[in-house]
Amino acid sequence: MPSRFALVLTDLRSSLRWPQALLGVILVVGPTALGLAEVGGGVYRDELDVYSQFMISPMIVLFPVFITTACCSGTAAEIRNRFVILVRARTDLRSYLTTRVLSVALGGFVLGFVAALLPGLIAFGIWPELGAPFIDPVVYGLAPDEVERNALERVNYSQLLAFGWPVYLIGYSSVLGAWGAITAMAGVLALVALKNLGLAMVLPAVIFFVETMAVALVDRPLLGFMYGAFPFGLDQAPIGIMVLPLAVAGAATVLAARRILGRAQRLPALT
Repeated sequence: MPSRFALVLTDLRSSLRWPQALLGVILVVGPTALGLAEVGGGVYRDELDVYSQFMISPMIVLFPVFITTACCSGTAAEIRNRFVILVRARTDLRSYLTTRVLSVALGGFVLGFVAALLPGLIAFGIWPELGAPFIDPVVYGLAPDEVERNALERVNYSQLLAFGWPVYLIGYSSVLGAWGAITAMAGVLALVALKNLGLAMVLPAVIFFVETMAVALVDRPLLGFMYGAFPFGLDQAPIGIMVLPLAVAGAATVLAARRILGRAQRLPALT
């Protein structure tokens, strides 16, 4: 009998279609392309500033939309075509849905991870080899020996630069990958729990945006999901605050998954 991981990989491959793959490519390449087009319009302290310029692309607003559409469209089509209902007669529905939730989570993680990794490789790996264009810390009143210390205290997770930029890049890419996994899981759980497929597809993005705006209105922007995923543009938070949005979103998604999958035989969208 195949292992759960093998089943997850098989499900991920079988549910992937070219439109979803195209959306994934846009999510990964789009911010980098926009960042490269805009980076010449400013002067930066260091490579971290260049990376931040890539990562604050207008496309980040669409991150949960891209993730949900790329990872969950296949499940939406299967529900719409009544395929999932037919599965009930051939296999254990809870096992099937668990595999699907894990496969979309893996897909979301990979998309988020690569979306952060690619621009980072350009900013930290290639940019210095090009002569570090547009980088001049003196404009910011920083001496060369102050730039590194300033970077360590600039944005969330930049403390990891103390161990080298590859460690920082892998660490932050894993964080954005986790947000991608959470968003994809929330999307597929909404699809199997709600009869309205349109509402289910937009629900993760709505939660993402509403929570971010709500905490900003009470002057707690550091607790926003959007800032948790893209920690650029605000001051570095204490470590507890830094990981809190991700921890809350992850715990809520896991609890929702346990509850929804526990009711697999009675889910409205699958009856």
